[in-house]
Order: sequence, then C-alpha cells, then structure tokens
Amino acid sequence: MEDAAEIILNIDNLSINYKVGDEFAKALNEISFSIAKGERIGLVGESGCGKSTLLKTIMGVLPNNATVLAGKIVLNGKNLLEFDPESRRKTRWADISMITQSALNALNPVQRISNQICEAIQAHKDVTYAEAMQRVEELFDLVGVAKSRAREYPHQFSGGDAPTGNYCYGLGAFAPIGACR
Repeated sequence: MEDAAEIILNIDNLSINYKVGDEFAKALNEISFSIAKGERIGLVGESGCGKSTLLKTIMGVLPNNATVLAGKIVLNGKNLLEFDPESRRKTRWADISMITQSALNALNPVQRISNQICEAIQAHKDVTYAEAMQRVEELFDLVGVAKSRAREYPHQFSGGDAPTGNYCYGLGAFAPIGACR
C-alpha cells in the first residue's frame, strides 16, 4: 500500500468577511481543500466569488476591511493565521508566492524588473546580487523570454509579454507553492 501524499497546504473551514460601511459582506464561507506535494489545482468561478480573497488570505495580504472569521491555513504543518506579521512576511516568496493578473500594476514602474526580482530573492535567500541576477536570467529563460529583457522596466512589456515580469517575480525565490490570480 502506498503512503498518502504529503500535504503541503491545507485550507480548513476558512471564512472571511469584508466590512463595507456599517455592513458585513461574506466573501468566503467554510472553504476547505488540500494540496499535496507535486499537485496542481485551479480555482474557477464567477467574478466576485472569492478566488482573489482566498489567494490574498493565503498570502497574508488582505485589505484592512477584511476579517478572517474562522478556519486554518496550514502550510507545511504550521497555521499561517497564527503567525506574527514578520513571520508571515518571511513566508511570502520563500514558501509561497503569488502572480497577479494585473501584471503591469504589480511591479514598481521606476525600477528595472531584474532589480525587483533580485531584491525579492535576496530578502529570502542568502545569495549575492550576482547569484540573484543569475537566477533572474534562469527565470526569463524558463518563461521563454530573452534574458536581456530582464533589465527593462515594466512598461516596456506589452501584450502577451506583460505578465512575464510577474511570473519571474513569483517564481524567483523558489517558492514550492505559487498562486496565480
């Protein structure tokens, strides 16, 4: 008999509300699922159904008007909802990353894409700038874009290439879990 797959992310009965004026709007209600090592899942649903709220909750970047009412987000055996802000920050990009759909808005427009990705890598890995830049070039190769384009600014990417910087940013720190929204 085979061993059960190693669960690396478990969402258990997660419920989220947003405060809108004096009212509360339910965004997620008792969401539960698990992701095993090597497994991929897709979240599909109508606009406004909570996909982005779920991913922002996992990443720890919910807006101030959002409240986690109940549930757990267990990553590698640890409940992320119990982490202090600094521990949560260290988890982002090292253990889990997010690639946003608004590619050009997610990166700083006045910094080269390579510098932003290097900064993220160095924030979570003990590497030199040269080693981080080598990883940036590998990432651009991985997503099929000339590595020379890493030195460009976000606004220099257009059309189908626009998300490239974000893909590389999300992959940059070798996070085993990547979430796209």
